[in-house]
Amino acid sequence: MMPYNCLATGNMTGMVEVVRNAKTVFKIQQGGGIKGTFQLNNTMLHQWIKERNKGSLYNKAIEAFTKSCAGYCVATFILGIGDRHNDNIMVSEDGRIFHIDFGHFLGHFKKKYGIKRERVPFVLTADFVNVISKGQPYDKSEEFKQFQIICSTAYVKLRKHANLFISLFMMMLSSGIPELQTIEDVHYLQKTLAVNRTEDEALLYFVKQFDAAHGGGWTTKLDWLMHGIKHFSK
Repeated sequence: MMPYNCLATGNMTGMVEVVRNAKTVFKIQQGGGIKGTFQLNNTMLHQWIKERNKGSLYNKAIEAFTKSCAGYCVATFILGIGDRHNDNIMVSEDGRIFHIDFGHFLGHFKKKYGIKRERVPFVLTADFVNVISKGQPYDKSEEFKQFQIICSTAYVKLRKHANLFISLFMMMLSSGIPELQTIEDVHYLQKTLAVNRTEDEALLYFVKQFDAAHGGGWTTKLDWLMHGIKHFSK
């Protein structure tokens, strides 16, 4: 994963570290013209990474994408990160994927005309699966199976620190963050970390979330389509 530095310098002001040699997923998709912009071409991200990582670098880039994607899938699920459109997800030229703009979290997902825009536990679209599977059908891909294992392993490991995460968020209740005001907000972590379940039950719970994210990837693509139309019309 790619952590980057953020520094608050005052009320509603601050600085964010620039990550060099990286583009948003939306900007990469635009390279595919109308089809890419309007989410009709799921191969642009894979092509973009492949073009920048020739020879032996290709497998390293796919591995970097796979592991970083797994990390962010699990992290954004546990923290309930919202507003995950394709301008808030970036990819570096060496293959690492990373998220930006964490203004909505703990399940406070954005709505449009009273309808929840994000309908899946985390973002796992056909674009991402195409990269992980190296352009092959995911159901025949050993790489995608390995990706599922990495996600499940990461979830189980993070869950072992559930009490620490919950305690840290409890300490932040007085910070004035709009979406972290009451103990009920912190209860979101108790749900996603499955603190009242056994490890086997928690793993089964996460696997169901994974399947929902993968199977519902089209809903994310629909949200991205609306985002593309909005920018295309400007």
